[in-house]
Amino acid sequence: MIARVILLEDSEDDLLLVVESLREHGFQLEWERVETPGNLRAMLAERQWDAVLCDYNMPHMTAEDAVEIVQSHDSNLPFILVSGTVDASVAVKMMRKGMDEYVMKDDLLRLGPAVEREIRDSRLRQSEMIAKAELFALQKRFRDTFEQSSVGIAHLDREGRVIWLNQQLADMLGYDRDDLIGIPCEKLIWPEDWPEEQQRQRELLDGTATEFRVPKRYRRIDGAPIWTLLTLTAIRDDQGELSYLSAVVQDISDQKRAEDKLRSSETFTRAILDSLPFQVAVVDNDGIVRHVNDAWENFARANGLMSFDSVGVGTSYLDVCPTELREDLRGLIDGETTSFALEYPCHSPEEERWFLMKAAPLAGSEHGAVVSHVDITARVLMEQALERREREYRSIVETMGEGLISLDADGRLLFANRRFLEMVGYDL
Repeated sequence: MIARVILLEDSEDDLLLVVESLREHGFQLEWERVETPGNLRAMLAERQWDAVLCDYNMPHMTAEDAVEIVQSHDSNLPFILVSGTVDASVAVKMMRKGMDEYVMKDDLLRLGPAVEREIRDSRLRQSEMIAKAELFALQKRFRDTFEQSSVGIAHLDREGRVIWLNQQLADMLGYDRDDLIGIPCEKLIWPEDWPEEQQRQRELLDGTATEFRVPKRYRRIDGAPIWTLLTLTAIRDDQGELSYLSAVVQDISDQKRAEDKLRSSETFTRAILDSLPFQVAVVDNDGIVRHVNDAWENFARANGLMSFDSVGVGTSYLDVCPTELREDLRGLIDGETTSFALEYPCHSPEEERWFLMKAAPLAGSEHGAVVSHVDITARVLMEQALERREREYRSIVETMGEGLISLDADGRLLFANRRFLEMVGYDL
């Protein structure tokens, strides 16, 4: 492991011992020595570091000052105290200020593992922070997209009450937006259409259906009907519990007679596909690619695949998809299955990547399928990092010299490490 480390140490002999200990542990070490607050601030600003190692007793700076400087610069940067004399009260005080670990100078065998652990934890935290920031940005993009969308969008609870909607839907129905929150959707549906709508909602709630896309008449605030194309989808959590119903309402008052033509329109289809942030291809009954979106084309170009001879419109997707998926895709196109998904690696020379492939039947009278590929790299990397961390902690516990057990609130044994089982004479 490459480690870029700042060393705060006034003793030349101790400094060399620390450096040697880290190198013996296997670090490819890049280090700089500082002894004053000003030098520490300058060094932190100069480049990115993996850890700061600090002696407790120094003539020009206290360890408390040092940890405060490091915390103010980057609270995620590991700060490890390496000292000859640190009592418990000092350790607690330093921990409260932001110290991550301390190692006694007469026990430098602990230093390498401690530094490696803290660096790995720091990098994992950084990855998590990046993932959360990306998730927040994605959520904001979705909110902005919903608010700027040309279609009405609403979320309904289990009772069919409106719990959220965008301004476009309020304008479409002639209401003030706030007046629609909490209103039962029955009051918004044209009376003759409500029984059919109520049955569809029941099927979404009990799980016999996941989505409906049907023409629907709504009733404006002035009592006039408005023809819409309603897409109603059950949104469920990871445990399969219903979170809400999502309604996408498109005003088709002026285009109802041309509905079939609009649905089959290449321009209409292309606009929908290109608005999606992930790669999408539409294949026909023979498995031939009939449409791809911009994201598909851009990914292909960026990865040297464009020559459309292999992945573009007019080629056979059944010929280029993984062999083990051909039978599933063929069955989906023929109506034998409703969907399938596969997570798979797709690494480039510059980075590791993972994608989620999903396929669903093509809606409408024609047989076919819609295939999408979504980049799930951030999620997979986070899962791998969490698995590595769990293995590291388990390894530490299993190799401890002391027996360790974990009990529940009733005193029942939940876990025992190898040393404890040896102590009490039980087999592993």
